[in-house]
Amino acid sequence: MGEADAIELRGVSRSFGDVIAVDDVDLRIDSGTFFTVLGPSGCGKSTMLRIVAGLEHPDGGRVLLDGSDITAEPPERRDVSMVFQDYALFPNLDVLHNVMFPLKMRKVPRVLAKERALAALELVELHQLQSRRVNEISGGQRQRTALARSLVWNPGALLLDEPLAALDFQLRQEMQLMLKGLQERVGITFMFVTHDQTEAFRLSDRIAVMRDGKLQQVGTPEELYHKPRNLFVATFIGNINTIEGRVESVHADRVTVRCGNERLGGHSARGTLKVGQQVMVAVRPELVEWASEEYSVRAGRNRLACRVQHVGFQGAMVETTARVWGDETWLHLCMNPGAPAQPKPSETARLEWNVSDTRVFPAADRNSQVPYRAPPSPPGREADDTATASYRLSIAVTRN
Repeated sequence: MGEADAIELRGVSRSFGDVIAVDDVDLRIDSGTFFTVLGPSGCGKSTMLRIVAGLEHPDGGRVLLDGSDITAEPPERRDVSMVFQDYALFPNLDVLHNVMFPLKMRKVPRVLAKERALAALELVELHQLQSRRVNEISGGQRQRTALARSLVWNPGALLLDEPLAALDFQLRQEMQLMLKGLQERVGITFMFVTHDQTEAFRLSDRIAVMRDGKLQQVGTPEELYHKPRNLFVATFIGNINTIEGRVESVHADRVTVRCGNERLGGHSARGTLKVGQQVMVAVRPELVEWASEEYSVRAGRNRLACRVQHVGFQGAMVETTARVWGDETWLHLCMNPGAPAQPKPSETARLEWNVSDTRVFPAADRNSQVPYRAPPSPPGREADDTATASYRLSIAVTRN
């Protein structure tokens, strides 16, 4: 990282009537990183990108580029380039002259402009299509043309507003790999906007998660996945199991929670929880295991008894629905493929996982939890009304 951050937002806000699109955002993006702004539609991520580009003016706050305040600068005087979702290419020009266009506007001599445009097309592997009209090339090739046009004048940062959203699945995956490799080769800062969690994880050095105009958390993909600050972040970037309970004891960030007839241990996701406080205990699906038949107490492990209700083959995994003691709740687990054999319907079993892998959130966070669609009940098998157990678990067991 250099002396100054490539991009910095200080207290930036933007409203449209009664709608607050960006709400007092502070954000720092290191030079030379692939930085992604991730969030659901309407969370303000594209508005924030347009503020950096100068296409929107903030109602309050400041925008800095390499330490210089550019808040009042028009788009053409900012050392940033933008790639749009709809490409914004000129249909009357061929690929080469589309890429040359920014250099023409900057009055770069034609010979030098052509040389630099060909180098940019070589970078995105399109030099062989330089004479094609843009309506004669594929969607992925048009996107690469837009990338070459944005990079040809060597901007300080490249802003990308969901540039892969219009591509089909396979082409999108290919473009993701190309984008990541391109950023590593050119070495400039990429500020990328997407609502696709997998895409963000695959591409990013760091990610900012947004919701309702506010930043929820900024960190590496690993930090966001394993140490989410709230349930919205935890559930937006991947499935997570949650069990409601009440705090029984607190020691620093270590929390013991009473959940029905069970005690579960975990670590507070943020701040200090209080004894008696309603909370949500959370653990990632792949961190839960079947306990062995020779079940014994193991230090630092959470344990729950369950009754298997349904086992469904899903190709790469087996999805199982079960119940454990407590209030009725769906849980989704991806078991270790090396664990004991999958229990059958109506059998009882035990689940266990590490306390160190367990996060505890205030119960108020459940209002922002992204819902997980539970699997349907198996045909001809209704819930057992006589059962005293009432947690439901959907257990996905991966197979080699």
